[in-house]
Amino acid sequence: MTAKVLDALMQLFAHLAKEDGVAREELRVVKDFLYQQLPQDTARDFIDKFLRYSKQESASTLDTLCAEVNSELTMQQKFFVLIRLLELIRADREVTASELDAARRVSVGLNIPVDDFEPIYDFLTSDKPRQLLHKNLLIISSSKGSLRGAYLEVEHFEGYAAVLHIESVDVYVLRYLGRGEPYLNGQPIRPEVVYFITPGSVMRQGRTSPIYYTDIVAQFLAPRQTERLSFVASGISFRFAGGHVGLHELSLDEQSGRMVALMGASGAGKSTLLNLLNGNLRPSTGNVLLSGIDIHREPRRIEGVIGYVSQDDLLVEELTVYDNLH
Repeated sequence: MTAKVLDALMQLFAHLAKEDGVAREELRVVKDFLYQQLPQDTARDFIDKFLRYSKQESASTLDTLCAEVNSELTMQQKFFVLIRLLELIRADREVTASELDAARRVSVGLNIPVDDFEPIYDFLTSDKPRQLLHKNLLIISSSKGSLRGAYLEVEHFEGYAAVLHIESVDVYVLRYLGRGEPYLNGQPIRPEVVYFITPGSVMRQGRTSPIYYTDIVAQFLAPRQTERLSFVASGISFRFAGGHVGLHELSLDEQSGRMVALMGASGAGKSTLLNLLNGNLRPSTGNVLLSGIDIHREPRRIEGVIGYVSQDDLLVEELTVYDNLH
C-alpha cells in the first residue's frame, strides 16, 4: 500500500474510533494492522498520524476517503480493511448505531457486495459465532454438541474456532474462542482477533493433530460434490524382474479433495510407488482401486479419470506454461 492510501486509511480508522475517544483496544487494532503492513519505524509514524487524526475534525468525508483508496486496493485488500474497521468498532465491546452506519457506508464506498457485509459483521461481532447459522461458516472443535452447521472434529481441541468463507473473493477468516493456546503458522492466536487463513496455513493446539488449510477448504467443498472419489491401495508391493524389492507392502486410503505429497530421498521408491498408483506398473501383490474399480485390471473404465503430470525435464523451457500445456 502506498503512503497516500495508508494516510487515508488512518483517517478512516480515526473517523470511526474518535466518537467515544480512542480506547486501548482500538489502538491495538490499528497497531496490529500497521505492523502487519510496515516496518516498525514506519508503522509508528502512521500510528502517530492515527492519534492526531482522532483528535481533530476530519477535513474529508467517509465517501471522499473511500474514493481515495478504492482504486488503489485489490478486492481482497478491501475486505481486509473492512474487517479491521469492524474489529475497531467492536474493540470496546459495544457498537453504536452511528458506528454501524459508518461501517456500512465504508463497505458501500469500497464497492463490497451488500450481501457480504451482514455475514462478516455477524461473524466479527457475535459473542457466540457457534450459534450463527450461515452456509459459509465452519466450526472446529472436539465436540459437535447441538451445532447444525458445518463441523470439523479435532480430538482434544480446547474451545472452538469459527471459520467464515467469503465466497466473492475466496477468502477464509478465523476467530478462536476458548482458553486454549492455539497457534497459526507458529504464531499464537489471540482470542477474538480475526485471522486470515492463506494457502499453506497450519493451525495447532498443544498435542492435537495439526489443522491444515486443505482440511478447512475441503469442508467447504464437500457439500458441493455430488459424488466423492475413493482411492484405495491395499497391500501393494513390487519386485523388479531380477527379484530386487522395489516397494515393500504398503496401503493407503484417500478421497477426492485432498492433496498428498510423496517425500523421500533419492532411490527411496517414490517413482515406483507413483507408477503403481497411476497404473503404469502392476503391483506384485495387492491392488489399487479407484471408486471400487481396479485400475490395473480394468484400465478402460477409468480412462480420463486418473492421470499424472510429468516432471519438468519433459517440458520445453522456451515455451510458456500455456503453450506447454496446449
